[in-house]
Amino acid sequence: MPFTIVEWITYHNSRFGFSISYPGDWIAGEESDNGDGKQLYVGNPDIDIRVYGSHVFEGIDDSVSESMKYQSLKLDSGVKADMWVGYEQGMVLLELSWMSDDEIEYNYYVKVSKDFFDENEKTILRIAKSMKAI
Repeated sequence: MPFTIVEWITYHNSRFGFSISYPGDWIAGEESDNGDGKQLYVGNPDIDIRVYGSHVFEGIDDSVSESMKYQSLKLDSGVKADMWVGYEQGMVLLELSWMSDDEIEYNYYVKVSKDFFDENEKTILRIAKSMKAI
């Protein structure tokens, strides 16, 4: 079986000023109507991978489930991001976020089947590491 090289696509978000790269053979959705981000993988109801920005609001509870395990992830840009990984309703859940100095929160959200995660874990983490402010 011949080895194929997959080109990567970089999505640039002008509203919140970030970019992220993902495999070119993934079918991504359109940017959301409000311009905060987009789905990076569409066409399978068991796969929810999205990226988005938001303004930080004081007093909003954005806690994660106790079943989630925390780790710090250094992005390719050198920024340290917070990452939580765990299971929710039989799915693997990965949430990555970091905040800019001007109080914009950048988010990468993954909720996929265990089989998809096991087959694509390196790609999912490579995507996460590619996220950066622009």
